[in-house]
Amino acid sequence: MRTNRKLRAAGAVTAGLALALGVATSASAATAIPIDGHGTAYWQADPSDGTPGDALRVCDTNADGLAVRAVLTTYSNVTHRREVDTAGHSAGYCTPWKTGDLPEGTKVMISTQYGKGGEWVAADVAYLTA
Repeated sequence: MRTNRKLRAAGAVTAGLALALGVATSASAATAIPIDGHGTAYWQADPSDGTPGDALRVCDTNADGLAVRAVLTTYSNVTHRREVDTAGHSAGYCTPWKTGDLPEGTKVMISTQYGKGGEWVAADVAYLTA
């Protein structure tokens, strides 16, 4: 009976540790923002595993002839703007990370779009923090 309690306690501690590690690992991953089935935008607030912080990129995942784009602006200063798009590339292409230091805690808006020939259709908007 005593052995069962010890095993259960050890199992609970192990499960709690695994959960805590899982949460810590997923928190450091880039935030994915779907682009209506045409691709995905990624926002990386803090540097992690070789990925720079305050970084934005998009990946075109659908061979439909449309490019994808993401535009980042800050709430407080519209001059903090960055844009990435896959125009001119085939599906399966991901842009390089576009970076620029933002003060910690800066609120950002990332709008995503898809299109071709310079004509973009709005897909989604994400409100995040640097």
